[in-house]
Amino acid sequence: MIAGDSESDWWILYANKETTLEIAFAFDLNNGRFKVVWVRPDQTVQTLNESGEENTVKLTLPEGRNVIRMVGQKAKLKDVSISFSGMKKKDFDGVYRDENLEYAYRVLKGKKPVDPARLEEVCLYLKKEEVSALAQIIWKEGVALSEDDFLQIVEYNGRKK
Repeated sequence: MIAGDSESDWWILYANKETTLEIAFAFDLNNGRFKVVWVRPDQTVQTLNESGEENTVKLTLPEGRNVIRMVGQKAKLKDVSISFSGMKKKDFDGVYRDENLEYAYRVLKGKKPVDPARLEEVCLYLKKEEVSALAQIIWKEGVALSEDDFLQIVEYNGRKK
C-alpha cells in the first residue's frame, strides 16, 4: 500500500455532539514517512500514530466535522490495521470515506448548496433515486444548469443502479 493514494486513506465523521470513540492502529512502515492524524472541526491537527506500534487511542470528538487521515511521503506500508470502536450511529450525522461522497450526501441533506461544476463527480456516487432527489433540489433552488449539466443529470437518473 502507498499512503495517500487511495480514497480509503481517510474517514470524515460528522459528530452530532461531543462523542468518544477508540481507534486501534498498527502498521509496518517499510519506506518513507507516514502518520495517522486527526483534524478537528477548528482545523487543529493532532498526530495519532507515526511509529506504527500497535496502540489504541481514545478520542473525544467535538461536534462537527472530524477527519481521521493517513498521510505520508513516499510511504510504503504493509500489514496496515486501523479499527474504530465505540461508535454509535445516533452520535453521527454522517460518516464518509471520500470528499465527493461527503459533498453529495451533504447536498441531499440540505447542508451544502448545489455546485453545478461538481455534478459529475457527485452523481457517480449516488443511486438512481438519489440522483432524482438531487434533480428536485436543483429545480427547487433554481440552480442554473448548462445543457451538458442537464443532460448529465438525465443520464445518471436513467441508469439502472
